[in-house]
Amino acid sequence: MRNIFGIDLDHNRPGKDKTLYDVMDGQKFRVTGAAGKLAKLHERYAERIPEKHAADHISEAAYQIGRSCMKILRFYPLILLILALIWFQDLNSRPLHTILILLIPAFVLLAVLLLCLVLGKICVPKTVGRTPGFDSKQLMQDYEKELKKLLAIPDSAERIDIFCFTYQWKSGKAVQRKNRTGRVFTNMEYFAYMKEGKLFLTDGHDLFEIPKAAITSIEHLEEKGNASFPSWNKEQPYTDAAYARYRVKKGVDNYYMPLAAVYQVEVKNRPEPFGFFVAGYDVEALCRVLGRPAPKLPIPKN
Repeated sequence: MRNIFGIDLDHNRPGKDKTLYDVMDGQKFRVTGAAGKLAKLHERYAERIPEKHAADHISEAAYQIGRSCMKILRFYPLILLILALIWFQDLNSRPLHTILILLIPAFVLLAVLLLCLVLGKICVPKTVGRTPGFDSKQLMQDYEKELKKLLAIPDSAERIDIFCFTYQWKSGKAVQRKNRTGRVFTNMEYFAYMKEGKLFLTDGHDLFEIPKAAITSIEHLEEKGNASFPSWNKEQPYTDAAYARYRVKKGVDNYYMPLAAVYQVEVKNRPEPFGFFVAGYDVEALCRVLGRPAPKLPIPKN
């Protein structure tokens, strides 16, 4: 099964003339002309963000530097304590020049500590909504209201996390990227709704349509391991009781949960079947939209 929201990095990378949506495998499911209308809507609302507020957001590279520095700071108290204990036990038995030499690495460690502290403060993004008089939450509500009007999205629409992923070819097989936690996905929040016998999916940037009759099954992944994803899109925290049975955990750089909590929605297509992946915590919402019973989650509630 090919992922509608899959991206082949060996043959179809996004670039200056190609957006993320232009290179997704499921091009036949894109609604022609929708991207242009949505882009204009997005640009209009982007212009309403004050310049100072927009400047609060920094590059991904700088953000990662800041995150790394803040992680290093966690270990400094332990390192300094160990060094202090070693030096204290030895100090009286050493000549003065040796003590001075031992102080050099201490000063180096202190300098690195201060550098990490400064970089961490500078590079970790400031909170959204800092600009006086600017309400980012209200802006988002206005944007979604116009989006729903533009696409005629019904009130019965549900927000669901769809899992996009990238892959490369090795020995004739498509291999999805992995990290130490498991298979790496990107969870993208979509509005899901039915209209004229078709399932429509939009994240505000593009629009996909899938005939309801072509959806043949919704089943969980039976693979072992975890699904790793970068963000949490729900209003309630992942620790909320509503999500307990999905065993979502927070790693150092991302969230993850068992692959068995990821569902694949298969779509009949020739010459090969397509489909997409939805987070287990949203599969019931998707089934409500489709008007079909939700599959049983194969994960213990503890």
